[in-house]
Amino acid sequence: MWQFVGVVIAFAALIATILVPWILYLRQQQKKALEYLVQMSTPIFNPTARHDNLKLLFEEKPVHDVQLIVLRFANTGNVPILPTDYFVPISIEFAANSHVLEAELTQTSPENLSVKIIREGALNHAFVAPTLLNAGEGFTMQFLVASFKEGIKVDGRIAGVQIVKHRRGSGMVPMALMTLAVVVCIFVGMLMSQQNFSILSDVLWTVWWVLWMGFLSVYIASKNKREAQLFG
Repeated sequence: MWQFVGVVIAFAALIATILVPWILYLRQQQKKALEYLVQMSTPIFNPTARHDNLKLLFEEKPVHDVQLIVLRFANTGNVPILPTDYFVPISIEFAANSHVLEAELTQTSPENLSVKIIREGALNHAFVAPTLLNAGEGFTMQFLVASFKEGIKVDGRIAGVQIVKHRRGSGMVPMALMTLAVVVCIFVGMLMSQQNFSILSDVLWTVWWVLWMGFLSVYIASKNKREAQLFG
């Protein structure tokens, strides 16, 4: 029995030796990151329905295939993105022949965040003027686009930053931790199947497993909470 306890303690110490420095290293790393999420993309009218007696006008001119798009941007890193970091402003480009009718700021976090939308050049473009984004800050933009076709391109050049599309629930760390938990379970299960251990050994293994899965659950819940704060 004590041999099994020793194996479990040694294995737990090995995992702690690997994970603790790794987690501390990740926390200390300075990371610049800007992510965006298409929160909504919906037509003003149902494109499959007939609207013979209804005409949509913009500035007294008829428009068609009008789409409402809501984009959310957030600094998902742990260091500020400064106005001087921008070499090319953030641009939002819709498909060729599309026409951005309206582009407006609908929400900022925090409320005093100053964001300016620039409309110039091609009709299917909009730009965001360089602005300070501290870690965890973000803003939401709303667009009305006529002659809409699928495809939204977000681009820009920011020092040390790659603008990427946010994927809900993504992340390699939770997957790695879950995989490690499964590997440990298989290893110890094989060990226990080859030898006879007391009930106390089973209890110790169960407690260790519950604590590990509890840590993993808290980590994932914390990650999901941050995601909800940034992207809703």
